[in-house]
Amino acid sequence: MGPPIGRRGGTSYANGWWLTQYERWYLCRAPHFEVAPDVLAACREEGIRDMRWWSADELRASQVNTGPRDLADLLDRLAAGQMPDPEGDLGF
Repeated sequence: MGPPIGRRGGTSYANGWWLTQYERWYLCRAPHFEVAPDVLAACREEGIRDMRWWSADELRASQVNTGPRDLADLLDRLAAGQMPDPEGDLGF
């Protein structure tokens, strides 16, 4: 695991439940890999519908909601070697 790149957290309401979460984000570099079928099956049981690799440009073009909201821009900055404040708020 690499250096910390920020934090985020907040409270939201969904499906009749309040959820408060706090996250620390770290830079991790990994080679491309395929997720094992049994892992995919377990994730689907938790409501995760799909997993895939995204480039910053693909995220931007898809207009998918990400958390943090400006994830594509964050990826661009990291690729350019611009490390964010490890205590900075990445937004919820």
